[in-house]
Amino acid sequence: MSENEVAVLGSMGELFIRGGSNSALDQYARWNEPDHRAELERVTNAWTMLIRDRHQRVTRLGPRFFQTLIPENSSLYPHLLPPEYRHIDGPTAALSGINRELSVDRGWYVDAFSVLDGDASNDRMWPRTGSHWTPAGTRALTVDLLERIDPQAAAEVREVPLTASA
Repeated sequence: MSENEVAVLGSMGELFIRGGSNSALDQYARWNEPDHRAELERVTNAWTMLIRDRHQRVTRLGPRFFQTLIPENSSLYPHLLPPEYRHIDGPTAALSGINRELSVDRGWYVDAFSVLDGDASNDRMWPRTGSHWTPAGTRALTVDLLERIDPQAAAEVREVPLTASA
């Protein structure tokens, strides 16, 4: 655990955000408690309504609108978390609910967890010691988004060779 209790060190030197303003890792257990089910439903519905409203307002103005919610690395690499967090096996219940509700709007909603979790390239989506994506993570989501706009461009981006720094 970091001195300020914001990060925890997992297997193979993997860093995970634990605390901070979102109490990140606590959100995984919180929503699984039966007395928080009503709150989970309220939060999921509020986010879903906000995102759908945002989509409607922007598209009325003319531009195409796309929305995604980015999961944390703990969602994709739970096997690398310290033992006390082994109950984590994917996104939080709130993100799962939002993804489930909005995935019917495939034309404009991008389920980033499914995109990143389903990427078959075996490239790391996050660096071990950072909270920002690697080029592979950025490319995976960019390709999924481009598939909705211009499949030819998506195919071109998919073929761009990546290095550790670009």
